[in-house]
Amino acid sequence: MAEWLQNWKHAGTALGILAGAGLAGYLAGTLLRRILRRLSSRTPNVFDDAVMRHAPKPARLLLAVLFMHVVRPLALQGLTGGLPGALAAVLNIAFILSTAWLLIALTSVVEEVLLAGRSLEEIASGPRPHLTLVSDQPDAA
Repeated sequence: MAEWLQNWKHAGTALGILAGAGLAGYLAGTLLRRILRRLSSRTPNVFDDAVMRHAPKPARLLLAVLFMHVVRPLALQGLTGGLPGALAAVLNIAFILSTAWLLIALTSVVEEVLLAGRSLEEIASGPRPHLTLVSDQPDAA
């Protein structure tokens, strides 16, 4: 805490740069979502509709975190002590969590694409692979 108080100008500048980059990434994600939503509404494709339904929020967060990662060297330049390491660790954890959230959302996209146009009853009653039991005993017939 003493490092924070000693370097409050540098720390405030660093947090301001990171917050600005995060906001720029969030706005870029919002703009990208709007463009992709318009493009996906023109096609009858199930995949792009599923992506636009499940992935915009995690993708927007990931873009914000990526923008913060890009400016991290500039933001942490004047800081000393343990503060740069702590901020870098927080950014790394945010990157891991946002990537995991996007991957989880993409599993919903895959599920929706695979189940597109099919009910659960059709899937359950569909063809199933049959197992053939092979015995090592010769036939008694």
